[in-house]
Amino acid sequence: MIAMKHAYLESDRSFLKERESLSLSLVKPLIKILMLDQVSLPALLEGTGVDVEDFTRPGKRITNGQYHHLVANACRLSKDTSFALRLGEQSCLHNDGLLAGRIMSSENVEQAMELLTRYQPLFSQSLKFEFSVDENGGVLKLLPLFDLGEALPYFIEYAFSVIYSLGRFFLGGVHFTQEEAEFHVTYPKPASSDFYQEFLSVPVRFNSDANRIMFSRELLDMPLIFSDRESAKTRDRICRARVSEIAPDNTVLDRVKFIIHKDIQSDLSLEQVAESLCISPRTLRRHLQLQRTSYKTLVEAERKRLSLAKIKKPEVSIENLAISLGYADASSFSRAFKRWYGVSPKSYREALGC
Repeated sequence: MIAMKHAYLESDRSFLKERESLSLSLVKPLIKILMLDQVSLPALLEGTGVDVEDFTRPGKRITNGQYHHLVANACRLSKDTSFALRLGEQSCLHNDGLLAGRIMSSENVEQAMELLTRYQPLFSQSLKFEFSVDENGGVLKLLPLFDLGEALPYFIEYAFSVIYSLGRFFLGGVHFTQEEAEFHVTYPKPASSDFYQEFLSVPVRFNSDANRIMFSRELLDMPLIFSDRESAKTRDRICRARVSEIAPDNTVLDRVKFIIHKDIQSDLSLEQVAESLCISPRTLRRHLQLQRTSYKTLVEAERKRLSLAKIKKPEVSIENLAISLGYADASSFSRAFKRWYGVSPKSYREALGC
């Protein structure tokens, strides 16, 4: 995969620090596919500060700002708007990276998407992933971590293509159906859009309110043909260590939130979460302090959010709701709920007519 390394964000997420860089060799597949589409190389490099001679210099690096400028040029100059899809497929075919290997050993599609979200910095540091599920299916949202401007379609479609191509491979080469998945993007439909439907085999909805992939419950439950628990454990340790090396503070916060959400019932301690992230408890506290929060605050926020969602389900008893949120008993949960909302869980349900 083409991946940007060490792309740290300023607090307002408005731009990448120019001093972070990536090898120019990682950009060559993008250059090649556009030149084969008869895009002029000088035009592609215009305004980037990259010269044709740079491609002959071993070890040449460019800033992430230069890379994004080049991608924006590519999106503007290419007559074939689907080049990011083709490039993503080629990347999948020729790259067997750490993250792909970990996802490959997942038990099913749902677990694979959870892991993709957890280890997102290994995939891209231009996009943040958010994955949610319910009884009907799941949604993987792709959120830009900063303003990608004209380059947005490239990063979204490249990610779609890699995920789709990996999914087909890990499921034994199957083509997905329109009942199983959909792709949604926030930008307008391009003039040449036939290739999108042909390549992805599922609907692509343009001008949507979010960039996301929709999964049916049936697709999420599909087992991966290379599932292997022992391999998964080994690769997990390596992935966690690698993410800890490259993840900025805001990404650590996202990962802590994900772990809390996934394991809220287990009532994990800060020490246990730090261990799963391969960092010390002290380092984790420092990361959270820089984000002006704490582990206790994040756990309580997740419990508050889930309590309102689950209390509306009359089939779930107060006792079971308390356990599902990590409380020792219903009394502890009721005291917390009354502190949050001023009424007991029972009274709240009665007011709703549940």
